[in-house]
Amino acid sequence: MTAIDQKYAELGGPGGFLGTPTGDETGTPDGVGRFRHFQGGSIYWTPDTGAHEVHGAIRDKWASLGWERSYLGYPITDEHDCGSGRCSDFQNGTISWTPQGGSQDIPQTFVVDAPNITFGTGIAVGGHATLILTSNGVVTFRGHLHDSGFPSYDFLAVFTVKDSNRQAYTASHTGRLHGTDESGSRDGDWDETTNNDLVRQNWSLIRSGTGGWKVDVTSDWSPQKIAEDVLSVVGTTVGIVALFI
Repeated sequence: MTAIDQKYAELGGPGGFLGTPTGDETGTPDGVGRFRHFQGGSIYWTPDTGAHEVHGAIRDKWASLGWERSYLGYPITDEHDCGSGRCSDFQNGTISWTPQGGSQDIPQTFVVDAPNITFGTGIAVGGHATLILTSNGVVTFRGHLHDSGFPSYDFLAVFTVKDSNRQAYTASHTGRLHGTDESGSRDGDWDETTNNDLVRQNWSLIRSGTGGWKVDVTSDWSPQKIAEDVLSVVGTTVGIVALFI
């Protein structure tokens, strides 16, 4: 008896909600796991995740994203209660369902947060910034800096995540903050979003990685300076992926 057969029996076999099989157990197109479809849903198995059922609107949503080849990967739980609805958890995220909102896919996130950026040398600049990487490849970099003093400053903000293979994924933003010595805004604000397929492809390495950030008051915005800042916050890397170009 295979693991899929065992799961099917645990769920009640032909008398359970899955009903009778609609096909034989088959290897998945990605070559990693196996699956079997039933009247009321499916069971998927891999050596790492075990066998789990997926059915109904959640299964439909997963199918629309590309099954196991989607960014979500394979199911790691059966469908279960969550809040006011139902959820199935996957290797790289969750699909939730509620009567009001239907099915929604929820990616995993890696957040590098700097809630209180200050300078300890009498520079009257402060603010906050956040870098968010998600398992579906969407990357968001947002921040705010304010100059409350007399001099104006150029600045460079570098936020980075180093995956478990020592590859760094870096977001940088440059700008100028105007003090009372010249006209212009005292504020530097940014809110950027992009989609990077390397983030999606390497998510299992990213989620077990490390993150860091550095904000400099400097007019040196060169690639070398950015690379130096990356090394100063996450250490040695084998390469740097620029998330925003």
